[in-house]
Formats: sequence, structure tokens, C-alpha cells
Amino acid sequence: MASAELSAASPFKLRTLGPLDAVRRYLLSENFQGAVQLALGILFVSLFVFVQGLRFPGSCVGVLLYIVVAVTAAPDNHVGTRIYLCGFMSGPMWLALLTGGMMGTLARLAPTPQGHLIALSILGPLAIIPFAITRVGTSHTLMWAMGMVSTLYLGLPILAGFTIPSLTMFWQRSVGFIFVAAVIAMFGGSVLSMVILPSLASHKIEDEVAFALTQLGHHLSHTVSHIMRQPQQQQQQQHGQGMPLPEHLQTVHPLILQQQQQQQLEAR
Repeated sequence: MASAELSAASPFKLRTLGPLDAVRRYLLSENFQGAVQLALGILFVSLFVFVQGLRFPGSCVGVLLYIVVAVTAAPDNHVGTRIYLCGFMSGPMWLALLTGGMMGTLARLAPTPQGHLIALSILGPLAIIPFAITRVGTSHTLMWAMGMVSTLYLGLPILAGFTIPSLTMFWQRSVGFIFVAAVIAMFGGSVLSMVILPSLASHKIEDEVAFALTQLGHHLSHTVSHIMRQPQQQQQQQHGQGMPLPEHLQTVHPLILQQQQQQQLEAR
């Protein structure tokens, strides 16, 4: 019912899409592109979790970080956006990981496990404060993403290294392996977008410009066809009636409407 009313009210005749047209439109859509890239990206980073030869402590964090890079902080699926986003987040990653490692190191100076836990409970929230301020910043478009990733990288080594007894193993398994998982996630977010159904922002602009020119051509064609219908317009003027403009032209062409009203007054 809604489609029928829309086609009746529109000045253009809408062509009904067939099954092949619908499938083609879906295969060329951004939703299909994003779904395929996300599915194959998750499969790639999951290899380091399920394959025994590739598994390492903290490899499951790579899946979480890939979702952050490919979905949460990515405004679109273009190659340039993914590469820019991965490079943009590498700086906060270093700073947050080193800060989390230092907080874990200072907490280990406590003589007892209870003191270690109390020290982490105090130092952890204090270290998150500057990154939380960045999380709500608005000076840059992706400032919120940088703050979110920073707080995530800060908390991961603290939580993952809480039960590790040795300080050397803490830096190796907690800080070092989380860095490796982040590199794998960024590789999956940037390189896979160049291999699997890649797209550029320039292609999107070309499609938008082509669509705008097509719509402009339709409107110009209908406008010219209305103006050129002089015999019918003169016949209606003889009966004291003006030829009404189409509904979509009454607001787009006020000069034509004003000229038509003037002709109606002269005919009377």
C-alpha cells in the first residue's frame, strides 16, 4: 500500500525491482561489504585463538580489538578510513599500555597480595582520569574513539597481569602479548579491507555525483516538457482556467508559478 501511494504521488514512475536486481543491489551495498569483511576478519583473528601453533596468552583480546577497529570506531568501510584509523590509534595504544604496565609495576611493590590489590584499586582509577577526559573530548572527530581505546589498553594489562607472580612475566605476557594482539587486530582491520571487497571514498563521491546529475536531468526534463505544452495551456486559458503546475514544481519554480498567476488575471 505504501509503495503504491508513493508511486502515485511521485511525478516519476518507479520501476519494480526484480529478484536479480534486488540481489545485485544487495551484493553491491555497503551492508554486504561490511558483513563479509567483518566475518572474514573475525575468522582471521580467531585463528590465533583456536589454532594451537598460533595461540599465545591474551590472543582472545585480538578479537575484541578487531571489533573496535572495524566496527565501533570505523564510520565506514573504505580502505583509507581503516588505514587512517589504525594509524590514529597506534599512538594512544603505546601510551596506555606503558601507563598500565607502570601501574602494575608500582602495585607489585606492596609486600602482601592484599596490598597489591589495594594499590591497583587506587592507581588504576587515577591513571584512567586523563584518558577519560579524552574520551569525552570534542576537538577532533575521532577524539572519543582515541579516548575509548586508550582506557581499554590501560585496563587490559592491569586486569590480565593481576595473577602473574613475576614482574618479568607480567611485562612479557600482559603488556607484550596485548601489544601483539593489537597489531594483529590492526592488520586485520586495514590489510583485509584492501583485499576483501575494497572500496575508496572517491568511488562513493562518484556515485553520489552521478545520482545527483541523474535526478537533475529528470527534473529538467519534466520542467521543459511542462513549459513546452503551449497548445493545451492556451486552450485552458480561453476557458478562464490556468494550467496547474505539478506538485513537485510549485515550490521549486516560484517564478513560473508567479507568471502563471499573472496570465490567469489577464485572462479574466
